Amino acid sequence: EAAAAADDDIRIVTHGYVVANVHASTGIGSQLCGPITIAGRADLALETTHSPLAVALEADTANLAAIWLFPR
Repeated sequence: EAAAAADDDIRIVTHGYVVANVHASTGIGSQLCGPITIAGRADLALETTHSPLAVALEADTANLAAIWLFPR
């Protein structure tokens, strides 16, 4: 989430189920990897380049998808 004003509380998810901004080509089962890029969407980098941070539980709709964020 983004803060609308100074001192706003925001929700931060560290692991588990969340609906998140994702890359436009995200499909169900896509491995979502870092680094995080423009507008907070996860970049779909090759697994050999970056270790996955999450897996998509559904295909994106307007850059949003349910994901499972792995604990670190």
